[in-house]
Amino acid sequence: MNIDLHWLGDDEIAAVGRREPSTALGRELFRRWGDLCRGPVSSDTYRGCAIALTAVYTECSRNGATMQAIRQIVEDFRRSVPVSRHFPIGTLRQRGVLLALTNARHTAQCSASAADAIAVYESKMIYAARGFAVAREEELAAFALV
Repeated sequence: MNIDLHWLGDDEIAAVGRREPSTALGRELFRRWGDLCRGPVSSDTYRGCAIALTAVYTECSRNGATMQAIRQIVEDFRRSVPVSRHFPIGTLRQRGVLLALTNARHTAQCSASAADAIAVYESKMIYAARGFAVAREEELAAFALV
């Protein structure tokens, strides 16, 4: 797994943000993310989170991944970050990817089932994509004022 192979442009992230979680657990979790994730976050950080979560969700959703397979997918993506071309060391994008993958690892360790882990990844992926859109609009508006 290579995180660079899962790059998403602005329009692709926006399309992810227009989705709705497909499970009851995902919908319930999605309603709670706003209470858990507070404070200003840059669009680059959200971009990194959205890309990492989309990559994990996409790979885990294929062929009914087991918990062991999910843990391996997350670790494989984590190992690809230090050599990434799209997520250079020290950038907000890289920090977003690492934050999302660290949380994905925790989810893989704590979930009761693979289906639960995948529902968490999907809801966080959509939340991060929507966060990207809002942050990008705010940044562009602030830039226009300068």
